[in-house]
Amino acid sequence: MGELSPVILLPSPPPSTALRQRWGEGSLLRAFHDRGLALLLLPLPAESLRAAARRLARQVLREVIGGLLALPAEAVPLIEGPQGPVLEGAARDIRISLSYAGGWALIGLAEGRALGVDLVRIERLPEVEALARLYLPSASRHAVLDAPAGMRDARFAQGWAEMEARSKCLGLPLAEISAERELILERCELMACGQVEGYRIAVAV
Repeated sequence: MGELSPVILLPSPPPSTALRQRWGEGSLLRAFHDRGLALLLLPLPAESLRAAARRLARQVLREVIGGLLALPAEAVPLIEGPQGPVLEGAARDIRISLSYAGGWALIGLAEGRALGVDLVRIERLPEVEALARLYLPSASRHAVLDAPAGMRDARFAQGWAEMEARSKCLGLPLAEISAERELILERCELMACGQVEGYRIAVAV
């Protein structure tokens, strides 16, 4: 299927202006209709609080989905479910997955299939080896533990993003890894995905 490339919205405020530009170019619309899958990277205002980031992401979600459904943003049937925003009625086949890291929000949309996306900032963590042993599946864990010191943080970010994306795809909470959980996580396929500098993105379907 090839690599999935996230569409980056710039400039950040106001999102509606940038979205109209992107819909005019058709990049998000083409991605969704061609593949039933689209990724959007939304830059967040500097030092925005979690609640403000969530509000902005949901505002953008309404505009994007409104474009897909030919509805005004305020008419999009978006509600909060136990694991994040979901759509009601005729739009319920569009699945949503969100992730936040650093100055970005990652929004994933899929038609008629489960979806999980995750975004992780590459940063130095003193407990990276312990976290890898506790939470990552064997292949990702070995990739971290066997990596040269200069590559360990990036390998961990990739492994963590993949684990979280698969967990979200399956509706699973974060939990320590086990042989049984590892087999369950493998039920979701990881997609090749474009990256942004300093972060790792993972998409599971």
